[in-house]
Amino acid sequence: MKRSLLLPAIAILGCGIVTGMFVEHRRVRSEIAVGGRSGAENDTSRSANFPNVVRTSGAEAPLETLHIGQLEARIRQALSAKVFAQRAQELDRIARALAVGDIPQAVARADELPVNLRLPFVQTLMARWAAVDPAGAMVAAQNLSRHEERTAASLTVFKSWLGNDLHGAVAWFEKQPNGDLRAEAMPLMISALAKDDPSGALAWLEAHGNAQTRAQFLPDIFQQWAVDDPASAAKKLLQLPPNLQRDSALSQILIQWADKSADDALACCATLPDGSLKQNSLRCVISELAQNDPQHALDAANQLVPGPFQNELLGTIAAQWAQADLNAAINWAKTLPEGKDRDSVLGNLGSAWAQQDPQAAAVFAQTLQPGNLRDSFFNLIATHWAQSDPAAAFAWAGELPDGPGRSAAMQSVINSWALNDPKAAAASVQALPAGAVRDGLISALAGQWSQADSQAAARWAMALPSSSAQKQALQNAIGRLATSDPQAAAQLALSVKGEAGSEIVSGVASQWAASDFGGALAWMKQLPDGPQKNDFLNNVAKQWAAGNPQEASDWALQLPDGPLRDSAVLNVTRGWTENSPQDAAKFITSLPAGDLQCSAAVSVVSQWASADPQAAAAWAAVFPEGPLLTSALQNVIPAWANASPQAVENWLGTLSAGSARDTAIGIFASALSDNSPSAALQWVETMNDSGTRSAALENMAGRWLAEDHDAAAKWIAGSPLTDQQKARLLAN
Repeated sequence: MKRSLLLPAIAILGCGIVTGMFVEHRRVRSEIAVGGRSGAENDTSRSANFPNVVRTSGAEAPLETLHIGQLEARIRQALSAKVFAQRAQELDRIARALAVGDIPQAVARADELPVNLRLPFVQTLMARWAAVDPAGAMVAAQNLSRHEERTAASLTVFKSWLGNDLHGAVAWFEKQPNGDLRAEAMPLMISALAKDDPSGALAWLEAHGNAQTRAQFLPDIFQQWAVDDPASAAKKLLQLPPNLQRDSALSQILIQWADKSADDALACCATLPDGSLKQNSLRCVISELAQNDPQHALDAANQLVPGPFQNELLGTIAAQWAQADLNAAINWAKTLPEGKDRDSVLGNLGSAWAQQDPQAAAVFAQTLQPGNLRDSFFNLIATHWAQSDPAAAFAWAGELPDGPGRSAAMQSVINSWALNDPKAAAASVQALPAGAVRDGLISALAGQWSQADSQAAARWAMALPSSSAQKQALQNAIGRLATSDPQAAAQLALSVKGEAGSEIVSGVASQWAASDFGGALAWMKQLPDGPQKNDFLNNVAKQWAAGNPQEASDWALQLPDGPLRDSAVLNVTRGWTENSPQDAAKFITSLPAGDLQCSAAVSVVSQWASADPQAAAAWAAVFPEGPLLTSALQNVIPAWANASPQAVENWLGTLSAGSARDTAIGIFASALSDNSPSAALQWVETMNDSGTRSAALENMAGRWLAEDHDAAAKWIAGSPLTDQQKARLLAN
């Protein structure tokens, strides 16, 4: 994604990070399950005109007042309803119609109700009781036997109490011990205090809260404060110690303030010290302002010091403006002077423009200078145009100037087209002239097509001319098929000829063995003997060894003697070495001496050396003198010497005199000789066996003579070589 396209997201994210905590906090507060109704909502006092009737809201018929003597029969009648919703509705009507004076007895009898109907019935009763006697209702709520009902009923009473007698409710709250009820009641109390007197709510929180509760409820208080007096709210907030919660609350105040008086909100931002708080405050105000009055937002942004931050805000305004009036935003952007700032703004308009009118955006894109902005426009246009008319979008993309922008645009079209009409997309791709662009699109098409129908994508790829593009397409399609139907994928892979077929078979075998080794092995056994079966078996063996090396090695060793068994053992060894080279090395020592053991040892050493060359070299050095020792050390020391010659020298110093040390020195000296022949020769002189030492000195001196005759001749003259060796070297 180009930098210009990120600017609106950066601005929104910057404002959003500090306000996100506030938004989530408000959401959680609003979702607390209080239940019941407030005292005002449950005013069931008798009407003056109908003394035996309880008032109801809306179009519902008036409820006739019930008394305790009628309760049992009415509840029995309600519970006889066949549908749960009807039972719940009738119980709710009973709870709302019961005479207030009879509510305490009704609450005591509620235990007889089914569990799933009892709680809402009790909450409705408690809400009505709390409207006339909150203290008595609270005592009853806290005496309920079940914890869930006790908490829910207490919160219902407390909510009603707050609405009718705020100070009495607060006084009750302050006497409560720490616990779940106090924690769940506090948001209700803070919200009620903030609506009544935000500054008083803040004073209460500072006097009674701790650091955690102050951070938690600060946004509630200042959000309510800002509803009526954002200036005072911001002033008070900025007097508090700086922290994330304070900054979050300030962002929300400024957003609310911007809706009422953007100039005053901007003036507040101007008083802030330079830094992240000021920048984020401006982001919030200008982003909010841009939604309603983009020209005003532009005027505000243009008063800032030119630079990256101003460019970011201009991009934000452009993106917001485009949502309301794209043409106006585009016309404004075109008036900006040429340069990075204009490119940044246009980049932020590109997506909306391409989505709304891709043809017009395409005409404009052709007027841009080659570069990132033009390429970005090409890609956006292709992406959106392809959703409505992929054929036209592909034809347009194909006519673009050669370059990465054209390639990316064509691929964007194919990515979309392949998901909806892959055959039509395939026909268009195959009609292109041969070349890198066509090859890349073939691969992309196969990858997208295989997400919806991997078998169809594979069959299409099989029919392509043999090429690197076909190979990549087959790997994409068959690899995807292997995740859902490995047997079908394996069958298709076996039909691919040549080196590409071997690679694809290997990939399918590895995937299949990783998820279902038994199935992969059973399917492999029915294959006819030959290279394909061998390739499949080798990859299955390696994958099995990576997960369960002991079982894999037991299986490989029980195969009949021959090349297939040897190959299986080697691949088990490779898979084992990837996870535990030490255990793989122990396995190799258990093999009988011979070519198989030698090949397996060299394989382990080669893999092991890339991760821990010293350990690999130490293991190889214990081999007996012979081809295996030499081959193993040759697979460790040269690369190790190239990376860390001092480490090799330190390791050589730990070896005892003998054939293993002489072999290791010879390999190390050979690796050193190209860059430091004198140092290499010094090491050769420390070899234990005189014959080996003499031959190695003569060989290395001869190589040095070919590179630097004078220096080598000088060394030869004073060397421990025999006169005959010296004469032979100098004569040559």
